[in-house]
Amino acid sequence: MWGYDHAWSLHEIIPYKLVNVIIPGMLAIIAFVVIAVGIYTVIGYIIYIVGLFYYKEFFDVYSLDVLVISIFLLTWFADNMTFIKLNLVVVFFMIQGIYLLTRMISRFSGRGYW
Repeated sequence: MWGYDHAWSLHEIIPYKLVNVIIPGMLAIIAFVVIAVGIYTVIGYIIYIVGLFYYKEFFDVYSLDVLVISIFLLTWFADNMTFIKLNLVVVFFMIQGIYLLTRMISRFSGRGYW
């Protein structure tokens, strides 16, 4: 497997001092960039697929209401919620996840929303 150790071990083979340091360093940087771009591409594609599913199935006024009300309540009562040990952004995403899970269960169970 071609990794940083293998790229850096090239300095033993190359006879020129300046190229001896530049080529293995550049190969290590290129390997890091390729791995990072690959990881971010996969994460971006997953976010795109989830966002597309959300847009097709749940993008309406009810979702907007829950979003705005949960942001309002979390910012208004943030100082009073000292019993919550999580970050408020995590709490916000948990509220949205519970809302979407409840809505998915009620929508795909065949009974509709009400």
